[in-house]
Amino acid sequence: MIQYFKRLATRAAGLAVVLAVPAALWGQQAPAPASSVDREVVVPQERVKKADTAVLHATRNVLDDEKKRILFLESDPVGNFPKMEPSRLRTLNANGFFRQFMTYRHLPGNYAYLPTGQMLPREFFVGDDSQLPTLMVNITGKTRPGATFGMDLYAFQFLDNPGRPAYGVQGDLGGHLLLNLGMNVYATLPTALGPLSVKLGGIHWEEMTDLTLGAYTGYNRYMLFDRNPWDPIGTTPFARYKRYIEAGSVNQEMRWGKRAFAGGVVDWTGLPYGQKVKVLLGKNEQNGGFDRRPNGAWGGQYQLPLGKLLFSAQSMQQRSYQDTLLTQPFGSGAATGKLSYTGGSWTASAEGGYGYYYSEDHGTSGGLVAQMRAAKRLGTRWQLLFHGHALHPGAVNNASAAVNGSVREAAVNQIPAGQAGSQAVLNPVGPSLLGFAQLANNRFGADLNAVYRTKHVFLTGGFSASRQWEAGGSTFAFGHPVNALTRSRFYRWGFPQGVGPYGRTNALYRSTYELLDFKVPLDQPIHFSQWEVQALYSIPVGNAEIAFNHLARAHSAQLQPSLLYVRPDAVLRQYSSENEVYLKTSDRFTWVGCASADATLGSLKTNYNATGRPIDQRGWALGLGFDCWAADNAQIFFRHKAFGFADRSFELDAFRGTETTVELKLFF
Repeated sequence: MIQYFKRLATRAAGLAVVLAVPAALWGQQAPAPASSVDREVVVPQERVKKADTAVLHATRNVLDDEKKRILFLESDPVGNFPKMEPSRLRTLNANGFFRQFMTYRHLPGNYAYLPTGQMLPREFFVGDDSQLPTLMVNITGKTRPGATFGMDLYAFQFLDNPGRPAYGVQGDLGGHLLLNLGMNVYATLPTALGPLSVKLGGIHWEEMTDLTLGAYTGYNRYMLFDRNPWDPIGTTPFARYKRYIEAGSVNQEMRWGKRAFAGGVVDWTGLPYGQKVKVLLGKNEQNGGFDRRPNGAWGGQYQLPLGKLLFSAQSMQQRSYQDTLLTQPFGSGAATGKLSYTGGSWTASAEGGYGYYYSEDHGTSGGLVAQMRAAKRLGTRWQLLFHGHALHPGAVNNASAAVNGSVREAAVNQIPAGQAGSQAVLNPVGPSLLGFAQLANNRFGADLNAVYRTKHVFLTGGFSASRQWEAGGSTFAFGHPVNALTRSRFYRWGFPQGVGPYGRTNALYRSTYELLDFKVPLDQPIHFSQWEVQALYSIPVGNAEIAFNHLARAHSAQLQPSLLYVRPDAVLRQYSSENEVYLKTSDRFTWVGCASADATLGSLKTNYNATGRPIDQRGWALGLGFDCWAADNAQIFFRHKAFGFADRSFELDAFRGTETTVELKLFF
């Protein structure tokens, strides 16, 4: 205490001395230094005067600093009173979203959506069946220049009686919710070679290339009536639809075209010569679950710019075990090199490498994985795009954009696919009618697309031809373009397989597919022909604006090459027409509507009824809704849709009803 008062007395004496200095010295400017010429002729008296001025200038600086410390209580570098620790946290920000979603479905009749149960005629569901949180808070901060950190917090809202059959699952509901697993922590650290970004926890959404780590995006041809839970709200309700016409794509959330990865991700950018390095260590979508046996994934990417070229090398591997003694490993992966070119009106890329799979039952297989892309701009309105691909039957990498259609994979347990704790892959093993130009192993092909755009018109279309690398497969899978999301809501939370009136329906995330059996195994490879045409355009109407979205598809699978096989002996034919309209009445309100239909025609090569008729399916949807800007950063989305489906050859596979959804989304 005595020492404290002594320092205080010393400080007071210093203050008296400072205040005694003439006021003219405070803030007095030192004279400008003389030029080199002047310094050569300076007389001794002037040198003395200059020295005095330098002393005066230094004294003023010291007095200024001392006055600031005393009068404003600023700490000095020696650590004298007052003791004030510099701030460790420079900034702290929080943002996120709140999303409330409600669904009401009226489905009269007794549709046997499960082998042991029938659909309830009425169902009111509050919450979201897309396994996304009701509330997400993203917290970010900065500790020093160039150093940042952040984390994500999630909150779910369980209403009355969680875990009851109304939620589609018995027991603990929490284990079925998280696509965003746990808490994410990330930081950016400055280094001498460039910023080092570190992300820990899970889940992070990452991508490298289509053949190593990535997801299928197609050519951005989709409909917007059914919203995704991660869709942004836009600056106005009509802005999202307007951008689709002007740019041919809409703003997507961070997971678009990416894969989930939990663990550690390191990105080192700004390295000499523009180099970039990415390292991943943890678990991807093929790992995890409730089993305690070790499993994990690892990979990385190296990029090097070479003028107009960009070279990259990347790989992704995953491994698990079938037994507790860890003597039966199984896994898959791919390693590729990619070269990209950008110059003038051309862009092109070529990627090639090796993909593999191994397990105790299957043994080891592997082979070529390759694709190339090229795009050419023709003036300001036209663009041509080419894509070719080839993937060996033994190459498997479920973390890539390619579907495994030829290798039956092992799993860490015998829990059926789609049930809690199962690690079995949901995708079918065998030939499938996939999305336009979607990658799959045991397949090679090419597609050609064209784009035409003006300010109010965006036209795009293309043709894709592919075939199996090797003949084989006892089943054939296909989905339904119309009402895909509505069908998936029949099976909330879980992903049951082999359900429906005839045991052909299999649930995926926000979609379903049917699995047909070949009556006689095919000894010829299947050829696939696909056509897609989309038209987007807007028309100003006074102070309002109306926009249209038309998407037509024609797909066929047959045993010989064809532009489009329409004869009854095709393995499968599918046609669809989806149409939407968006009417802007003000900056805060937009009407939306849809009218869509699809048809799927089978053959005697697959399932047929007792009278010898193959599947003959029709689906349709009519919908109306609106997007309303409720307040700053908040929108309300209302949708009401009448839908129906019937298989004329299998009479039990039919339903008709209505679905109403209300979504409130608030960003902060």
